[in-house]
Amino acid sequence: MSTVFYHRGDHAVIVFRDPLNWESAIDLVDVVDTVVDCYFYNRVELVVASPGGSTNALRHVLDALAHKRERGLRVRTRVLSEAASAAAVLACLGDERVAGRSARLLFHPARIPAVEDVTARDSAEIGTMLRKTDTALVSALVERVLGVAVDADAASRCAAVRSDRHTLERLWGETAKARAGAAPPRKRRRLARALGRTVGEAIRARDHDTLARIYRAVFAIERPVSAQLAFTLFLIDRVGSSEAAPERSSEEVGLVVPEWKALYAPHGEVPRSALTRHALGLGETGSGKTASAILPVVAALARVGPERAGPALIIDPKRELLPVLEALAPERLHHVRAADVALNIMAGPRWSVAGDLEAGRWLSAARRILCRAASFVRSSPARCLLDHEVTNQNTEFFDREGTSFVLTLLAFVLLLLHSPRLADSVSWLVPDADHSDHSRPESVEYRAAIVSSDAWPSPQPTPEPDPHGWVEEFRRRARGGDAARGPNALALVAWLLDGPALDTKSGSGWVIARIARAMHGALRPAASSETSDLIARLTGYWPAMLGVTSQFAGVRATASVICSDFATPSIASTLYFGCEPGYQPDGLDFARAVSPHGDAPLVLFQPARDGLDNLVAVALKAAFFEAVLDDPDRTHRGASAPLAGYIADEFHRYATADPIHGEQSFLDTCRSFGVFCLLACQSVASIEHALAHGSATDAANRAAVSILWNNTATKLVFRSTDPHTAERINELCPYRPGLAGVTRVRPVSTLAPGECYAVLADSRFERRQLEPYVLPQSSVR
Repeated sequence: MSTVFYHRGDHAVIVFRDPLNWESAIDLVDVVDTVVDCYFYNRVELVVASPGGSTNALRHVLDALAHKRERGLRVRTRVLSEAASAAAVLACLGDERVAGRSARLLFHPARIPAVEDVTARDSAEIGTMLRKTDTALVSALVERVLGVAVDADAASRCAAVRSDRHTLERLWGETAKARAGAAPPRKRRRLARALGRTVGEAIRARDHDTLARIYRAVFAIERPVSAQLAFTLFLIDRVGSSEAAPERSSEEVGLVVPEWKALYAPHGEVPRSALTRHALGLGETGSGKTASAILPVVAALARVGPERAGPALIIDPKRELLPVLEALAPERLHHVRAADVALNIMAGPRWSVAGDLEAGRWLSAARRILCRAASFVRSSPARCLLDHEVTNQNTEFFDREGTSFVLTLLAFVLLLLHSPRLADSVSWLVPDADHSDHSRPESVEYRAAIVSSDAWPSPQPTPEPDPHGWVEEFRRRARGGDAARGPNALALVAWLLDGPALDTKSGSGWVIARIARAMHGALRPAASSETSDLIARLTGYWPAMLGVTSQFAGVRATASVICSDFATPSIASTLYFGCEPGYQPDGLDFARAVSPHGDAPLVLFQPARDGLDNLVAVALKAAFFEAVLDDPDRTHRGASAPLAGYIADEFHRYATADPIHGEQSFLDTCRSFGVFCLLACQSVASIEHALAHGSATDAANRAAVSILWNNTATKLVFRSTDPHTAERINELCPYRPGLAGVTRVRPVSTLAPGECYAVLADSRFERRQLEPYVLPQSSVR
């Protein structure tokens, strides 16, 4: 089969270069059947470079195409050099007709090969048959041309080349001016204009006879016509490239990224629909990924007004994006530093523990907090509270026991901070002037005294000093001081794990259990059932575990691991759970930022490489994602809302698998909310390596990478030696029968700086050199 086809983006290209006979026609129809029925293309480009041939074979091809058109097929015909006879007619009957600037089309009357022993009667029958064939071909052209939309002034499409002069002069008699008695002009351009106007007026008037007369004359001349003259005669729709410039209204353009004009001509207008299907940039250090993929988009975001591009969260660990934002959008820039942030990661209706605290459901609130914390830390033992696969029974035991220990201590901390029997949430911890009677149960001194007694408190106890000073120390830590914020709840639990509350060497027993008994006595008889359960856990099971020294040491160590990420000094005063008295919120409010009333800030966070800031980045990402999905305005407006963006370099460091703020879930959900994501890292292997530190299985990690890969419709792959990256991009490389994929012949490791393989949302696959973004000198301060 000499007719070949290959894939190009969202359509198939079929090259037909044989004489049009029954054998080649059958081959051509078979190829059309293959690309439509087997590859499910509904767009085909038929490249015609044929000397023509049998009209019966042409009719077979046209009938087959008509049948496919009824099922939705659209055929673009293209002539690159020459098409003659029946092949020229085939090229002029496409749904979209294109010819190269140097292309030529030859039309002539139907004829038959020379035969011998033809009688007069045979000759007459052959003549009648040929005339009917000519009439059928001309009628087919006329019917196709009558479907063309004609502008008010058809002269704008009138052109011809020097070789067309003889044809133009022969066709002068068919023009409206000739019928009006005008003499033929000497200039070729005027001849073409008169002919084009006549054809255009005939199309508008649906004058079948005039068009048939002109096209019959073209057949009779038997001279090739140029692509320009075929355009003047409305036999083709466009001269030049087969790819028409996309027509996009200003509403459809998401961002103008001039450095991407090689991908989105003419000026880099990236459609909103392509942006909101997200982009992924991969490339090693020095490949040009940041300069050619990340910086151009950040600059485009900064250039447009908030009415088109709203808020954005930008994670910049390499610290290369701040100068661009400072120069282009200083009024919208919100530069976040971990030391200055106070973020409540339990904000929002789905996470709030306020209801549990008000109802005294301490264990329920503690469980919600631990689940939320575990969703941020892939390796946390507390992930046993979430859906997970058990891989080691011994590890699972300590994970569950350590998590249960933290759960109990955290619930106790919440009880201390939010007891319903106290005047306010911190009166247990903070003395005031109204509580001067130290013998009253409400006083701090009273409560400090009762912790040293093994007996239940009597109605009129005798105050004793607190031998451990635990209450005062806890108060001081929870409240903070000297303008410093107090720590979060897990940091308080970490202090309990390492401090005097677990001291068993003083001879007075486990301090936490003694405090719990005292609390229960102070709250009786109004203590809730959950409070009683909590007291029982503290006074029963966990003190008993102290006798099993080695086991308790392992459980305590696991519990410390759960708290450690949230107990470091920088994180303890940055991330909160909405239950701490020392929590002082700052001005970072993503819920307002994404709403129509916000000022559309560009929030920039530059995490350090010590690993601690990664947790802050994950929390910022979660707050941003959830604010977007919870905003009722974006829910209703959808695609009409201003664009919101999430841009993260080295994003694998912050990737999570939570159903709400995990990338694989958010990327799919947020499309209808007008949000786009640009994620960048060095390679697919770096994503797999980052996910391997979590508790998920290898299969789950591979699935997570696939979900991320599939949810980014635009992929820009720069130079990389990672075989996993090469394997992924090879799978997307267009297939051509008998030929190796371009990424195997020219691997991604051979790309020059700034050069990439681009897989675009409109199904194009290209190898392009992108321009790096350069900050204008006038913008440099």
